Amino acid sequence: MNLHPTLFPVLPAYAATGAALFLEPIAGSGERLCIAVAACGTDGVFQVVQVLRPATARCLVGEPADSLLGFMHVGIGSLEQHCAVGGTLADWRPPIHGLTLGHLATGHVVDLPMVLRTVARNHAFLATLADFSATAPVSPDDGEEGDRWLAQVRQAVTRQRPGLECHFSRRLRLVAAGAETRFDYLGTRFAAQLGRF
Repeated sequence: MNLHPTLFPVLPAYAATGAALFLEPIAGSGERLCIAVAACGTDGVFQVVQVLRPATARCLVGEPADSLLGFMHVGIGSLEQHCAVGGTLADWRPPIHGLTLGHLATGHVVDLPMVLRTVARNHAFLATLADFSATAPVSPDDGEEGDRWLAQVRQAVTRQRPGLECHFSRRLRLVAAGAETRFDYLGTRFAAQLGRF
């Protein structure tokens, strides 16, 4: 299916890059916890938000939580200092072994909190969107901006091709015993996740 770009709503003008900050609780194990999310705008504005709460860390690991939280604060502090002097997420180097940035995603967004919420939703199962309530209003349904964008795309497409309406917001079980995967659009030869950073 060929969809002309003019059929889609105009993207926001603000461009930003976001990534998840991971920590290996056991160095060299390959097991990682998402401890924070970071976003940097093309205008130099940045934000790093902790997503692993102290109470959650204590529940997960007990007494070693203080050590885990200490490493987390070292990583967050280093990333904030790096961005404060004009560094980018791409050129940050972790101060200690076991800290890594995940995939860098760049896109057009309304603001940095939108990036942070999206990265947290995609990488940090221990995070709640309430973690971002201090930076921006968050819809309780966890995806107001994404839902609005999807609705706009859906309207634009179905205005041109009404028969495609049934292919939006579909669920499919990819593995027999697994959970269903939600697709923003799932046609006979085309699948797409729309409105995701």
